[in-house]
Amino acid sequence: MKRYEFFQKIFWGGAAAALTGMVAAPQPVLTRLVLLKTSVAGFVYYDGPSLLHSLKPGAPVRLQREPANPYDPRAVEVYCGTAKLGYLPRSNNPVIASLMDQHFGLQAEVSDVCSDKDHYRPVGIEIFTLQPVTDQPCVSG
Repeated sequence: MKRYEFFQKIFWGGAAAALTGMVAAPQPVLTRLVLLKTSVAGFVYYDGPSLLHSLKPGAPVRLQREPANPYDPRAVEVYCGTAKLGYLPRSNNPVIASLMDQHFGLQAEVSDVCSDKDHYRPVGIEIFTLQPVTDQPCVSG
């Protein structure tokens, strides 16, 4: 093998490997699947009132299970950063708590803020998951 053939193989082989690594697989298109829209319970008893005027629709919130809660073993806390806003209402938490216990990928954000709506529950949240869109037609049977 001649020198230029050697370098050609290295260049084209390396270039092919580099290009193969650079071509990213197409990202799936995701759609938002809303599981629950609810208000935050206990808002006035935690850090919520001090944050009320800074909360905006679309702001992310974090859900955290609290299975050791003495009043509700399915309790789900709602946080904005490190500030506790309150809980999911007890009547709305069984399914969400179960999904969280199974490590289902849930996300949540503020859906509405209305300080004159309800003194005890002025902040609404939306809990959702992102699911890939499929081109499969619905099949009924």
